[in-house]
Formats: sequence, C-alpha cells, structure tokens
Amino acid sequence: RSCLGGFFRSRSAIGNSIKEIIDGFYQLLWPFMTDSAIADKLKVALDPLMPQPLYETVRLNLTQPAYIRLVTTEQQPDLVISAQNLAPGEEPIVPDTPVFYLASDRFESWSQLYQELFARSRKLIAH
Repeated sequence: RSCLGGFFRSRSAIGNSIKEIIDGFYQLLWPFMTDSAIADKLKVALDPLMPQPLYETVRLNLTQPAYIRLVTTEQQPDLVISAQNLAPGEEPIVPDTPVFYLASDRFESWSQLYQELFARSRKLIAH
C-alpha cells in the first residue's frame, strides 16, 4: 500500500485522485497482497433472527467482496449485519460488536453497507 502511495504521490498530474486510485488498487489487489489473506479479512456475521429470504440475499451478496469473511455470531465477528434497528438501551446480538442496520428495501442502505465494509476492512489492514 505504501509503495502504491509513493508512486502516485510522485505523479503530480494525478492530484486529488490519489486516494480513489489507491482504494481501487486496494480492492483489486487485496486478496493477493498478503500470505495471511484469510486471517486479515473483516469477519462479518448476519443476524440469525433476520428473515430467511433476506438472510439468503445478504449472504449471497456478501460472497463477492474479497476483503470480508462471513462467520457466525459465535465466531467473534468484527461487525454484525441486522434487519432490526436496535432500540435505545437494547443489547446487540453480540456484545461489544458494532451492528449495521440494513434497510434492505433501500438501495442507499446497500450502498452504505458496502462502504462500511470497505472502510472497516481498510482499518483492519492498517493496524
């Protein structure tokens, strides 16, 4: 990642596009950049209380991103995706684990989900 950043910083004509270009390279090359690619993936669990048709739709859609790994709620996920928005004071399905509420009928929510997954996976690799 730092090599790509250094290369593009030396090309002043690229200007403000550097971050987007590096993000694109990250998405394309990530599975090949590390020997521990499986261990470095963001662990994502689906809420088992999610309606079955939605559960299957989300599961199928999340088999494509190379930077995530679907796990169960018992496998210490980094993020849980749920169709239920938590009420104030309500405990998440996995304690101390962030929950992403997916409003599956809205395209914007799916877009936000992919942005969230990508951002969290980048943070995981950066640390």
